[in-house]
Amino acid sequence: MSTPSTTPHPHARRLLRTARSLALLAALATSASCTAEVPQAAPPASAPPATASATPGPTWPATVVYEATGTGLADIEYFDAAGQFRQLSGRKLPWRLSFVSDGSTQRTVVVTQRTDDAPTMGCRVTIGGVETGPPNISNGGWRATCTG
Repeated sequence: MSTPSTTPHPHARRLLRTARSLALLAALATSASCTAEVPQAAPPASAPPATASATPGPTWPATVVYEATGTGLADIEYFDAAGQFRQLSGRKLPWRLSFVSDGSTQRTVVVTQRTDDAPTMGCRVTIGGVETGPPNISNGGWRATCTG
């Protein structure tokens, strides 16, 4: 009986990253802010009810801008104006995409580093010229995710 090989498949790391990206995008499907990799805990049951924000939301239709910052190459995943999930492999940073949205679809961009040299990279989403949250900067990490 032979022993299973301990040498990983040459594409195992990329496949794992893609699986993680898809799982993260699914989890973010209802999110509405720029977030880091770690989800925030829900407030305790005894917390007072949240009040409405003093800042009004965007007026739809609005121009949505995705930005991926940094240097080097990255894989970029996002939802387009029609709500379709898109994947771009090996795009040179910085990268930017602009489109008009009616507000009915998810607005998410995920930037994943392509090499092991851990470049500084980040992302941001703006809607109608207003940034949806602080930019997500990955200093030495391998992924940055922003939603709006």
